[in-house]
Amino acid sequence: MHQILEISTYITLTFAILLVANVLTQLWLNSRQARHVWTHRDHVPSAFASDVSLAAHQKAADYTLAKLRLSNLDVFVSHAVLLGWTLMGGLDAMNQWLLASLGSGMTQQIALLTGVVVLGSLIELPFAWWRTFKLEAAFGFNKTTPALWLSDLAKSAVLGAALGLPLAWVALWLMGAAGSYWWLYVWAVWASFNALMLFVYPKWIAPRFNKFEPLTREDVKASANALIEACGFKAEGLFVMDGSRRSAHANAYFTGFGKSKRVVFFDTLLDRLSVKEVNAVLAHELGHGVHQVLAAGQGALLADTPLTLAETASVFGEMLTFRKLLAEADSPKLRKAMLASKVEDMLNTVVRQIAFYEFERRVHEKRREGELLSEEICTIWMDVQKESLGPAIRFEEEYKYFWTYI
Repeated sequence: MHQILEISTYITLTFAILLVANVLTQLWLNSRQARHVWTHRDHVPSAFASDVSLAAHQKAADYTLAKLRLSNLDVFVSHAVLLGWTLMGGLDAMNQWLLASLGSGMTQQIALLTGVVVLGSLIELPFAWWRTFKLEAAFGFNKTTPALWLSDLAKSAVLGAALGLPLAWVALWLMGAAGSYWWLYVWAVWASFNALMLFVYPKWIAPRFNKFEPLTREDVKASANALIEACGFKAEGLFVMDGSRRSAHANAYFTGFGKSKRVVFFDTLLDRLSVKEVNAVLAHELGHGVHQVLAAGQGALLADTPLTLAETASVFGEMLTFRKLLAEADSPKLRKAMLASKVEDMLNTVVRQIAFYEFERRVHEKRREGELLSEEICTIWMDVQKESLGPAIRFEEEYKYFWTYI
């Protein structure tokens, strides 16, 4: 008994230490980003000085800083809630209360899960409201009305209950009835549910929140269809979503499976970008789609791509389109801006990923010789980064700790 108590104490202490370490790490990373953004707030990078005004650059910096401040508060609250559920006994107290009220059984277990989700959602509500009606509105991005926000909230709650409660019931039943392989059956149910959602979401769920209409801009439509056909790709169609009802942010995405595959553009994206820029976005998204189609033959366990390969096909498609757009650029200034942007993409997509791999390889090789001090890992990190980026890049002293985030 004494030994069990000792183990329990060690587990509790370890959990508390990891919890505090996680909070401090997130706050430290946020502070580093905030300091960097603030330091460079008043200077537009030279590569973009001719296209981005100082006012626009400062607005982007202030927006980032505001999000980081809200993120810091969210870190404290979310970890305080986790502490309340675990070490302070909140989860056990709710469980005991429900056992006394409902008795043991499936109803009590479902009620416990529902209670945790509902309380967590209620705690998150003030952050969601502030993010939408204060932070986003302050920078001119929010287009959501209070009525629409409440409508989305109600729809999400009903949809979550309609889908989540039966799924939770099946998972809990399997845990009690399927023996030692219950986890395999739960995984199979979860995988099947996600596969079903690829069909259901585009056609029946997403339209409950947004309006989707076929793309009617003939210039974009003709160019996009030509690009899709050149890829040998089949999609249900090109759709425009009324994203401007909620936000001024622009985006696009590829969704669906089988005959339900579709490409969706935010209306804000079409209002803001030229046909060539839309093609670049579409080429990237099509690359993801082609990658998944080609990987489907590997089966459910192997079809998913790791981070190191997830962007391979999409970047390939993007580069093919970029070369064509570059050849059609009608001014040296435009070509220079396109090349500068693409070089930055290459650094992040290729050179940086190779550097990550090389860093991890050297750390593992060094670890075979014995335990590594943090300073030794920092040294390996800086050596790899200097080799990767060359002498033109100056590193701050604090950058040696950036290996902790990969």
